Amino acid sequence: MKKIILLITALSLNIHLFSVEVTNSEIIKFSNEFYNYLDNFLRLNTTQQSPEYNLEIVENKEEYNKLLTDLNIPLRDDFIFVLYNNQDKTIVYKSNDFDFNSLKFHLTLNYLNRYSSEIPNWMAFGIATYNEGNNDKLLDSIKQKGNYSDIYSSIRKDQNSSNEFSWLLIDYLQNSGVDESKRAFWDILSILKYETKIPKNILIEQILDRLNLDENLKNYIESTKNYTDLMNEGIELYIDNKYKESLDIFLEAIQKQPENYSPEYYAGLCYSKLLEYNLAYSHFSLSLDKNAPKDIVYYSIGVNFYNNNDYVSAKKYLNKIEDKMYAVMSEKILDEISKF
Repeated sequence: MKKIILLITALSLNIHLFSVEVTNSEIIKFSNEFYNYLDNFLRLNTTQQSPEYNLEIVENKEEYNKLLTDLNIPLRDDFIFVLYNNQDKTIVYKSNDFDFNSLKFHLTLNYLNRYSSEIPNWMAFGIATYNEGNNDKLLDSIKQKGNYSDIYSSIRKDQNSSNEFSWLLIDYLQNSGVDESKRAFWDILSILKYETKIPKNILIEQILDRLNLDENLKNYIESTKNYTDLMNEGIELYIDNKYKESLDIFLEAIQKQPENYSPEYYAGLCYSKLLEYNLAYSHFSLSLDKNAPKDIVYYSIGVNFYNNNDYVSAKKYLNKIEDKMYAVMSEKILDEISKF
């Protein structure tokens, strides 16, 4: 029996996010759990203020606009939440594309505003962005822009520098594996807990200045693989017929961006090459669940079943194809099947 070669093509690497309808009780429950996480993560002194938080949930855009107007905040369509200090409240606009990650960002700012006296702006936004959970996209953005040899100096010079740079510094302190950096993070949080005679920003700079951060952040960026790095490496290995090594890379890419269909599809290709046909089918199906282009996946599933001698299932998927190019390719396989 002749083997059919699975097609590998440049699927879009874009992320597909799905809107879900959430209830007010889910938002409240999530917020409470997230504040408990912040207690454990940041270990700030939370005994000096009331543990109660004000969370106002707005479901009507007109009402949301009125609240912004009353607070002298320009009307915006590109964010869902707003923090304001005078009443220590987080307003949540429950839009159609409600995003819990964005809620993490603003709840973190609320928390830091309450419990960390004189926290530098860069650090507040860095921790909030770190908690938001879009780390891989941020790293990708920094790599694409290039010129990242003086990131710490930029932060030190401009306390309102980009959230990307602030996030990177927090991520490095937390995840670089350098003990001195990890200790520096906890030393800074200790400073933020209590009143100090020396301004806190000066004490924080003194701690960070010891870490040679411009060079270390540059090395950290260059040595850390983001989603795009992994996908490019995995595809190169696949083209070189190194299917096991390629599979390991694609499985790692799935962990980076679990909502993206592309690594699921490519993992399916690898499993099929390794004759693990059931696992291949599982990953192809997951790519469809994540909105992968249907016809190329139907073709790959059909080929996968054909190579596993399951001609009934192969015909089922190959006959679903509508795209002309893949339909022509499918006809060749269907002709082979008709001979049995």
